[in-house]
Amino acid sequence: MYLDIVLIDQIGIDGVLTTYQITPSNNPRDRVVIDRLSDIDRDFEINDAMNIGGTRIYNSSNCSIHM
Repeated sequence: MYLDIVLIDQIGIDGVLTTYQITPSNNPRDRVVIDRLSDIDRDFEINDAMNIGGTRIYNSSNCSIHM
């Protein structure tokens, strides 16, 4: 999916709720590219991607991620 902004709420093992706000960091017309982990092969590694909660964020080095 291509989105302008992504908000992810994640409850840790310790019960603490963390909210991640992910936006493009360079050009405001860029999009955040994500997939649900349940829809992809998790064993397939991509250098510039990170998993947060149940979501894979592609091109994470081009995103601004705030907690």
